[in-house]
Amino acid sequence: MSTVSGGGERTLKKGETIPALQMKFGCASRFALTPDGAVYYANYGGIFEVKDGQGKLLADATDLKKMLGEKAPLVDWHVGGSHLTPGGVFYWMPGGGPDLLRFDTRTGQAERVAGIGRIDPGLDGPTLQQSGFHTVLVVYNSEASVIYTCGGDESVPRRIAGGRVTSLHRDGVFRPFVKAAGGKDQRWREMAAVQCLDKEQRVYYYTGDYGWGGWVVRLTVADGN
Repeated sequence: MSTVSGGGERTLKKGETIPALQMKFGCASRFALTPDGAVYYANYGGIFEVKDGQGKLLADATDLKKMLGEKAPLVDWHVGGSHLTPGGVFYWMPGGGPDLLRFDTRTGQAERVAGIGRIDPGLDGPTLQQSGFHTVLVVYNSEASVIYTCGGDESVPRRIAGGRVTSLHRDGVFRPFVKAAGGKDQRWREMAAVQCLDKEQRVYYYTGDYGWGGWVVRLTVADGN
């Protein structure tokens, strides 16, 4: 076992590179990892890169607030989920939501991908930015063109793809949830937390309340669903 970064007393400034073991940081989880061993994560200070033993602050909180809005939460004590695409785009969702965010490591630009800026669990709106979240775990395919959320405060598996958010229904189909007056909710509500999306597009979940159900379920998503 070895320490990759942290344990130091230095707080980085934007663009500064220091030995990773000299870094001081907290409240970071669900790191994005690359095949060559680089680590990316977001916390209250901004977005960081740890590569070849060196730590670097790619964007500080001030920069991100200017691009995302002053009220945009950058991190949360929940677990959340982060990912780096092969093209260098870093995605992250603060664990409790309400937004899915991304930062282009090449251009330095950040934007809100999905979410309405406040917690509104299970809202499958007509667009990504009219949909609401209050989730805990997030997983991505390689290019982040397909993203799954589910966990804790949202026990319904949901998928972000093709410019819309859909929920898993009991007939095994992902489609937008529309609350009908007096109608029964047919969404699959027994999942607790999404864990992994493999190369065959199979999604792995825990069942039960908040991840303590004792079962692992594998969901195979059919083409076109």
